[in-house]
Amino acid sequence: MTSTLLFFLFPSVSISVSASPGHSHFVFGMSTRFIELGSILEPGRTPKTDKAAILVDAVRMVTQLRGEAQKLRDSNSSLQEKIKELKVFWHSCASNSIFLF
Repeated sequence: MTSTLLFFLFPSVSISVSASPGHSHFVFGMSTRFIELGSILEPGRTPKTDKAAILVDAVRMVTQLRGEAQKLRDSNSSLQEKIKELKVFWHSCASNSIFLF
């Protein structure tokens, strides 16, 4: 899901300034990408066709994923601190010949 979303958001496309046969191919490609993005955002449902609504959903999803990533970073940091505390506790018990089993 993420790789397809990133590909959609940052496609490497050549855009010509004048209206040319390549322009209609570009527009068709962008419409196809919007449909793909809409289907990724809401799997199992009929994809939305309104580009603005698809972009709003994409922004909401990216914001949600950023929030989840921050929570995971915070949780990881907290767990790392607990590991350090347990190592200190374990070493102090071992140095005082206290056995916990």
